[in-house]
Amino acid sequence: MDAPVGSASVVIRRAAADVFAFVTTPENDPLWVRVCKGIRRLGAEPIRVGARLIEQVRFLGFVVPYTWEVTRFEPGRAITYSSRKGIVPMVITIAIESDGDSTSVTQQIKLRVPRGVPCTAAIATMVARREAERNLAMLKQRLEGTEPTAGTGSLRP
Repeated sequence: MDAPVGSASVVIRRAAADVFAFVTTPENDPLWVRVCKGIRRLGAEPIRVGARLIEQVRFLGFVVPYTWEVTRFEPGRAITYSSRKGIVPMVITIAIESDGDSTSVTQQIKLRVPRGVPCTAAIATMVARREAERNLAMLKQRLEGTEPTAGTGSLRP
């Protein structure tokens, strides 16, 4: 059976370069990823394939650590994070596509539900899709309501 996948898309009224810079700056994740309580890079390297991060994730009322590795990085187009440690193994891809003055953003969450876990593929897919929808709604609100700081991928207050 294929791994459960949930995805969602949104159009943001911002340039693709601004959106990509924001979503590929891990320190911004608490501003738009609903379950992220904090994140830090392991090492000082820039975000690229092989970069690792530790994130504190809210899960069922608890905060649990996840270790992520960037497994795909296409500047201006897409980034994929694969969990290396965490309760539910997953792969998250964020794809960016320019649409004139706007940008289409798709987030796909692919869960690797372990055998024997009392969770059906349909439920896992629904949960992943709902999280992607919520994340992208927060991203849209954040980026359409506040200007990014040039060159940093971060926001001005």
